[in-house]
Amino acid sequence: FSQYASVDDDYNEVYFTNLNEDHSYLWTQKVNPPNFRRFFRIFGKNILYHISVDLCPEFTVDDSEMLLDDFGLLLFSSYEDRGNGIDLDGFLSLSFFNYSGDVELFNDREINPVILNNTVDEDNRRHTVLVSKDLVELDDEIIAFVVDGQTQMADYIASLTFQGENVETTEGIAGTEYNNGNAKISPGEVVGVSLNLFNNSNSTMAGVQVLANDWDHMTLNDTSEVYVNRFENINGLNSGDITGDIAYHKPCIFDEFPTESSGGVDPADETGSTAGECSYVTRTNDGIDTSEVVTDTHPKYDVDAPQPICLVQFRDDDETTWVSQDFFRKMEMNLDDKDCLNNPSISGANFNPNACLIRMLPGAEHAFLSKIDAQSTWVDTLRGENQTGITFNSSAVVAMEVNKWIPPGTIFNCRFRVRFSNCSDCFNDGSGGYDHPDFEYAGPEPFKLINFQFEVLD
Repeated sequence: FSQYASVDDDYNEVYFTNLNEDHSYLWTQKVNPPNFRRFFRIFGKNILYHISVDLCPEFTVDDSEMLLDDFGLLLFSSYEDRGNGIDLDGFLSLSFFNYSGDVELFNDREINPVILNNTVDEDNRRHTVLVSKDLVELDDEIIAFVVDGQTQMADYIASLTFQGENVETTEGIAGTEYNNGNAKISPGEVVGVSLNLFNNSNSTMAGVQVLANDWDHMTLNDTSEVYVNRFENINGLNSGDITGDIAYHKPCIFDEFPTESSGGVDPADETGSTAGECSYVTRTNDGIDTSEVVTDTHPKYDVDAPQPICLVQFRDDDETTWVSQDFFRKMEMNLDDKDCLNNPSISGANFNPNACLIRMLPGAEHAFLSKIDAQSTWVDTLRGENQTGITFNSSAVVAMEVNKWIPPGTIFNCRFRVRFSNCSDCFNDGSGGYDHPDFEYAGPEPFKLINFQFEVLD
């Protein structure tokens, strides 16, 4: 969707609600979907511009904010008058600000996104409590629940769709026929995982969203060597068709994990202005692309491509480090492309070797938890005072494939991202109440990062 399509064909690649059209479905359905906060901010903004300013000035903005607050719906700090889009060529060259006077663009609408950013009068907030994202964490005792019953997961997979298509597991590499029902993560299984989040605040967290989709949390070891570690690329290298070498991803350090000594790359050591750096969030959300070298086409990474969330612990004679799945499958397992999850015979050029061992299934890479009571876990909130048994809805779990060739004892760390509707710092950038630009939702800033570590057991 391009706001500028009617103005100039040159602006067709400027997306203000999504990073690009290829990923717009994922963006609007999973990464930045409508929620109570977003809905009622638009609701409040329309009251501000169309009711209080024009039709019924006696119904003031204060009246509107206090009414929303009575129902716990004053979930925003500002009305985000300017919009939070991002242009792909520069922050100012194609911004709303430059086109504020363009009648054709705005069609004489009442909302002019460049005048100022109206903020909520905090004195009107009496019932709606906003909570910091830092106060959501994994429970100390039970960090997650694993669903691996054969019938349960087979029924779940059968009903799973992504963009209107059925989702398939990697036949022969992972499937529900390997599930043993022991509530642990074992080679070959397709499991549902529900994080047992703890609310360490004195207020309810509502509309909790858990994301397991790819995001920009890794960096290439050499941004000049961007060719993917794929069978056809290795052959190309051996025949001299590709100049350069195969790229490997290293994890960026976020929330002090992983440390530099255990393989992490510190964003503080970078400029933050160059694509591919840990401190630079992708503007395009592009992943694997192709490049023609001589007469052959070879897959390669965009330098700051989002990557699957799960890292692997790698041990050698000198140290223990956290590495990409691609690095581990070659260095530790010597695993060919055909033995990877979602391998090239299934996904073609979209095969990502960084999802070779653990793969989040499309359409099931996010979960919604309705609420978490104060000083309580999500599961205890569901059980209530009587501590009754619970049944997991599919919406509360993420589904992942586990490669059958993984050696038992292998340890993974999956970097989930969490936010919730009444979060005080999941949506604003901290400078005047402006919402994060859409591109930042491909990075860590709007979310609380949850490191879920598990060992694959036989």
